[in-house]
Amino acid sequence: MMSYYHYFVLFLCSTLSFAQAQGKTVTLKLKPETTVVGPQITAFEICTIEPPSKKLARALKKVVLGRAAPPGEAKDITRNQLRLQLRHAGLAELIPAITGPRVVRVKTAQRDITRIRIDEAIARWVRKKMDDYPGVEWKLEYKRVPESFPGPVGAFSLAVKTRGTFKGRGYHLLEVRVMKDGILSTKIPVAVVIHTYENVLVATQRINRRQRLQETCFRKELQETTFSAHEPLRTLPDMGAFQARVIIPAGKMLTSAMIEKAPLVARGQRVELLISAGAVALRTYAMAQEPGNANDWIRVWALDTRRVLKGKITQNGSVHVGL
Repeated sequence: MMSYYHYFVLFLCSTLSFAQAQGKTVTLKLKPETTVVGPQITAFEICTIEPPSKKLARALKKVVLGRAAPPGEAKDITRNQLRLQLRHAGLAELIPAITGPRVVRVKTAQRDITRIRIDEAIARWVRKKMDDYPGVEWKLEYKRVPESFPGPVGAFSLAVKTRGTFKGRGYHLLEVRVMKDGILSTKIPVAVVIHTYENVLVATQRINRRQRLQETCFRKELQETTFSAHEPLRTLPDMGAFQARVIIPAGKMLTSAMIEKAPLVARGQRVELLISAGAVALRTYAMAQEPGNANDWIRVWALDTRRVLKGKITQNGSVHVGL
């Protein structure tokens, strides 16, 4: 099935053939040098059409000759490159003559002032937001930016908003609002990534599941936390009161999802057992069969009688069994 562009080329062929039959020869005259703004160079930008033809101009705008040089630099486009791309586009037979210099010097313009002001507005907005995250190093990266902007705009007529909740790191879709005389003129979507680096806790050894945490298990290290699914931990007061919720490999950054509050009595822990019957009380030791906190009822295995009893955990971590 033929595309719209192929139908357009066939229509253009018939139009130019009719013009040539009337004695009008279409000629492309190359410019000695030109300046482009976009990321690519088209045939329309390096030549002029004689006699002028709007239909041919539309076709030449779709003929890409290559990527443009970096801003402020230049590159050369030869006449042979132009002929080759015209042949690929099916336009070579319609343009019998190409005149002018054999090489066109194509310079890429410096960055547009509108883009510069948009970058400055986004940087100011992100810097202000990141002030709420002390001790975090960050770097801004643009992932998707429109190729053209409405402009020029004033230096103080840009407002930046975020689509969604600002998380302080990772992907964010921002919306730059161009204001003219206090009235919203247009909205420009810009996708950015905020790379963050923090001094976080990193495991120095493998930590097994339900193992109590110790100071010697971790060290402080600067790591990237951009794409962490959970909150990284930079410090953990009263570390001995926590245990590993999952297996933590050595060198792994510690996050809030990896740990949990350790129970007052762990499974397999040797605890003091208080057995009371009226005014008579007996103190011995037992092995906890299940974990629990204060006021929880758990099963214990008495070491002297080798019987399983059920008792209540007291505030100091012992187990009381009433008969």
